[in-house]
Amino acid sequence: CSRHQAAISTGWVLIDIQGQADEPDIIFGGTQAGLTTTALRKRYGAKAMQGENSIFGLLSVKGHQVYPKLTARSLMEDSRFAGGYTVQTYGSHQSQGIDAFQLEFGIRLRKDPRLASDFAEVLIGFMCDHDFLSR
Repeated sequence: CSRHQAAISTGWVLIDIQGQADEPDIIFGGTQAGLTTTALRKRYGAKAMQGENSIFGLLSVKGHQVYPKLTARSLMEDSRFAGGYTVQTYGSHQSQGIDAFQLEFGIRLRKDPRLASDFAEVLIGFMCDHDFLSR
């Protein structure tokens, strides 16, 4: 996306960032098994959730451990972090909703000084690849 100088396109995405201590080195995703990203999946298929250009794919390339794994056969998530009130209320499965992800960052990751820049780069890449930002 031309060196981060992109204009917002017609799409929107909600990222609900949380923290968890149960698995200190893992980033869990919560979309109610893809329900809260219905519009995104209609446009790009399951690869938008688990492919190499998904949020989890891009985080994995940067060396972060994610769940569900990219090799998972379904979009089922860990029930502890499967997407709470915010993504359920505002996700794109709702008539006026937008694509919504819950991300639960492990406590050790939150202390890693690389995380903020890694995550910023991941979001820009994901949003460009999925037309949330215009090129």
